[in-house]
Amino acid sequence: MVCSLPLALLLGMLLGLVTLATNLENFVERIVVFFCFFWERRVLTKLIPQNLVAHRARNRKTSVMYAFSTITSTSILHYFVVFVLI
Repeated sequence: MVCSLPLALLLGMLLGLVTLATNLENFVERIVVFFCFFWERRVLTKLIPQNLVAHRARNRKTSVMYAFSTITSTSILHYFVVFVLI
């Protein structure tokens, strides 16, 4: 393997960022809801976080799916650049 160390470092950083994003997802959702909907009525400011909590499992699955597709496409792109173009 010509460049396996940079690929391993890149994939490790991506996996670390995915883990960090997964753990901070709830906190970031609250901040975004607060800053985007602070002018709305009190009913909506209570309803939106409840909907986010109700759909949390599905949202987490989607974000992890996108993250792993990014990691997969990065490794495929690395293979293409190193072994096909060079």
